[in-house]
Amino acid sequence: MKKTLIIFLFLLCIKQGIAGTSVSLSYINGISKMYQYNTYNLDNALSFKSEQFNKYMWGVLIDIQLYKHLYLSTGLEHKAFMYGASQSMVVSDYTTEKTFLTKVTQGIGRGGDFWSIPIRFAYRQPIYKGIYISPNIGFSYNYSNDRSYTEPLSGSGLGRNDTLVLEFAFTETKHKTINNHLYHLQFGTELGYSRNFFSVYVGVNYSLGLNRFYHSYYDSYERDIYSNLPAQRFSAVVISNGTNLNGYLGVRFQLYPIIKLQKKEK
Repeated sequence: MKKTLIIFLFLLCIKQGIAGTSVSLSYINGISKMYQYNTYNLDNALSFKSEQFNKYMWGVLIDIQLYKHLYLSTGLEHKAFMYGASQSMVVSDYTTEKTFLTKVTQGIGRGGDFWSIPIRFAYRQPIYKGIYISPNIGFSYNYSNDRSYTEPLSGSGLGRNDTLVLEFAFTETKHKTINNHLYHLQFGTELGYSRNFFSVYVGVNYSLGLNRFYHSYYDSYERDIYSNLPAQRFSAVVISNGTNLNGYLGVRFQLYPIIKLQKKEK
């Protein structure tokens, strides 16, 4: 059903492009951050956290004018991503003279990329002398390449002050990719400047995942090495739907009706 809907909307884009009042080609380049979420007992796992890292993104898009200010945009976008886990321990000792504070973070990440086909509707509203704002909404189909790895994510460290030493460690016990075919809702806006048949713009886009991407499972502990108390052990689950936030800079060149005018001159 989802594939049929995507094919139908893509064919609709082509039909509208043939009858559209203008057709433009855009190239965008920017950064992308994918989000993952922890699920565990925070009271027992304060030092463990998931990590997200900014990576690059780029895209080639076709913009089709449907009505005066209404546009449809589709094409191909590439978004790289990295993710991982870390554990940080803060040990403090407050006296009348000074504070001892130590923070140790250990962790490592892995990554991959999305190949995304978006279909977005935008309302391009002029503001002042070629400057415009363009909020947009739509959805995208994404194929994810979650890169393989040979070693699980892990880390360890010590947090200490004058009187206390805490040891901590975590190990990923399992990583499972649930889906490589992902569907996202998209919301965003652009601010641009247009002159004749050329424009430049900056934009931001939030892509909300609708189905599960992966699960990662971790075992971890925290222990006071000078005490007889048992170590605090916990399990953590990190999940992701492939949700990502993108910021980019783009250039747009109007192809039609320029192409038509050039043919008439010949």
